[in-house]
Amino acid sequence: MSHLLAEEYVGFEAVDDGLWEVYFGPVWLGRFHEATSRIVDQFGHPARREGDNHKGKGKCQPSADNKVSPIV
Repeated sequence: MSHLLAEEYVGFEAVDDGLWEVYFGPVWLGRFHEATSRIVDQFGHPARREGDNHKGKGKCQPSADNKVSPIV
């Protein structure tokens, strides 16, 4: 799971051999496949997207003086 749910209760409900429904309270998070150790959404896609979008490539540039500007 994620560090966001650390020390929280997460429910696993057996659906089939090696297949589990994953819940956080009443919220369905996806299905956990034991064979791949991955959680997938209702379309069978991995819950975590892959690619460069999470790395911030080209989106976060330091300022000229290398200081952080406050958010007003």
